[in-house]
Amino acid sequence: VNNDELDLEYDEDQRNHHHIVPKFGGFRDKKNLRLKTTMMLYDQQEIFQNIPWRIVQQKHSNNSIRDALLDLTGGIKGHDDEDEEIDWVGTMGIPTDEVPANVLNEIQVKLESDHHCYAVMPNDYTFNGAYFTFCKKTLWPILHYQLPTDDIPTPQNLEENTAWEDYVEMNQLVADQCVKRYKENDTIWVHDYHLMLVPKMVRNVLPNAKIGFFHHVSFPSSELFRCLAHRNRILEGILGANFVAFQSLEYLRHFLQTCNRILMADVTIPDKEIQYQGQIVNLAAIPMGIDPFRIQSRVINDPRVNHWRNLIREKWDGMKLIMSRDSLDKIKGLVQKLKSYEMFLKDNPQLIGKITLLQICNISKVKDSIDLKRQVMIIIDRINSLSVNINIPPPVMFLQQDLEMPQILA
Repeated sequence: VNNDELDLEYDEDQRNHHHIVPKFGGFRDKKNLRLKTTMMLYDQQEIFQNIPWRIVQQKHSNNSIRDALLDLTGGIKGHDDEDEEIDWVGTMGIPTDEVPANVLNEIQVKLESDHHCYAVMPNDYTFNGAYFTFCKKTLWPILHYQLPTDDIPTPQNLEENTAWEDYVEMNQLVADQCVKRYKENDTIWVHDYHLMLVPKMVRNVLPNAKIGFFHHVSFPSSELFRCLAHRNRILEGILGANFVAFQSLEYLRHFLQTCNRILMADVTIPDKEIQYQGQIVNLAAIPMGIDPFRIQSRVINDPRVNHWRNLIREKWDGMKLIMSRDSLDKIKGLVQKLKSYEMFLKDNPQLIGKITLLQICNISKVKDSIDLKRQVMIIIDRINSLSVNINIPPPVMFLQQDLEMPQILA
């Protein structure tokens, strides 16, 4: 149930709430936070006390990082070199407030012993503010050249919006866990815009640690980045690292110019260095992609891939397929892609009935995805109306679900 439904039901009948578990991330506003506290008096914890659990691999994790590190260390099995042991630090990816402390402790112990994973567990209120509000509604847009609405100071959100404090707290929890796990000569490798403050937080405690930061998404020009209210803290957080990497040289240059213009840091463009507060930070453009050899091996040898390949050939015999997989996020350019495809079919009407775009969409948790979905469906209906033959596949097939990897490879 969403927050509005929950408020309505709670007002009408409190007795119906003993089985309700709040959605991932808890509640952002104070009214619902009080409601959530009241609901804790019911038996949610008793339910989770007895439910069996197991640890499974996250389907939507960043497999490129995992595969690269496993290749570096020779994989998990048979790797006995303690000098190259990898510990993972991050959130568990599930709401934790309703789970009893002893169950969470058992999960943590299992993660540590079997997977070298060390989980930080902010309360759901903090996680929601840090991830869904500050990361997704403030940082994500501005990193992609769109001004965030939630970051513009108004009397209302200055008083009520604590998303920045939640972001700081989340980063501090991760930094504390890194410091706790740190051994001499370790390298701490921090990933992406969710944890921009961690390098500096770790540096404050471990001044001689080797810290790297990899920025996985785009980095805008200084004119855009300076619109961010907490720009100085974020830049200083990243500069706590010894080494900072970006996906492209363009993003690297934007970061150099931004540090120079906002922090007045000394920048050496040919050498890709930044000198700030007595520390030298080296930068590099290191595009991170897929492992083609691993994927090719799966395409050839995985029987599930062969099974799906045969089914696809049987169903789409004689057709040309374009497969596309995107999140339902306005930043991704899905609307522009569909309009381009529509223009392509209008310019080449002889291909209608001979080509199909298989569009896979992950449903976004961002609220504005509802309007985007409506816009996308209007365009898809318009494209499919170009075909007048009901006996042939439509020009666009829209799947609002993710496919398993064997199907994608097939």
